[in-house]
Amino acid sequence: MIVLHASQRGYPRLVDILVVLLFVLSHTFPLFFSRIYENWEHCVFFKSINTVQNNATILGFVYIHPERSTIYAGADENGIDILEKKLSQIHYDFGDSSKLILSGDFNARTANKEDFIHDDNANYLPLPEYYTPDSFCLSRSTCDTIVNSFGYDLLELCKIFGLHIVNGRLSSDIPSNFTFVSHSGTSVVDYFLVSSELSHTV
Repeated sequence: MIVLHASQRGYPRLVDILVVLLFVLSHTFPLFFSRIYENWEHCVFFKSINTVQNNATILGFVYIHPERSTIYAGADENGIDILEKKLSQIHYDFGDSSKLILSGDFNARTANKEDFIHDDNANYLPLPEYYTPDSFCLSRSTCDTIVNSFGYDLLELCKIFGLHIVNGRLSSDIPSNFTFVSHSGTSVVDYFLVSSELSHTV
């Protein structure tokens, strides 16, 4: 069962609608979409099955509880840490060549901080043949000027897995609009992330 979370105005959020859409597609057109890791909580992942095993495209829709959520009480890991482990599992199961598309509420504020490594290269690594540099270097712009702890963690996760934030990089979304608006404030906490190999297709 998939539950829709109401937005501040009482309507389902876009990410929830997309989750339901892909859930329906995976059951209606099983030759194209297949749900994976069905036991994982707070996320839904799909694999495009018209690709070879080591070159799969993985779509993930995630929800990360806020930094101060009681769900982390007594825990050694936060939501971004848990997501990092899940992405590592995906790379282990489907290979490092698998491509990722992630969307959801990450409760992370990243401002205009970079999600890539400047002048990335393997020149100073002891085993350069095992490292593939990422040439991505497109800047982004956003209305949110705040960076929180989860934001720094998310940016580091992006650098580890070669993911890049789409918000604030499309001509129709520069600067990136706020994704959360309430009487207490505004912020950008909902993101689309894509692998470097897919960035030119967005």
